[in-house]
Amino acid sequence: MMTIAEMLEQRGEKRAWELAEQRILEREQRGLERGLECGRQKLMQVARDMLETGMEKATVMKITGLDESDLKE
Repeated sequence: MMTIAEMLEQRGEKRAWELAEQRILEREQRGLERGLECGRQKLMQVARDMLETGMEKATVMKITGLDESDLKE
């Protein structure tokens, strides 16, 4: 049989693990968001470079998947 103190300690440990797991998930989400933003910035730079070399806007949009409003950024 567990004492009240042991039960409280066990609950506290469980809660600590739950909080740690939640923080890990939040950090993973932030990392994914940063990665996506970094990838988008690189794609935008590639599109700008393509346009600067004289490639037509329609071709750049088809290759990159960007639309006209993206290319105006």
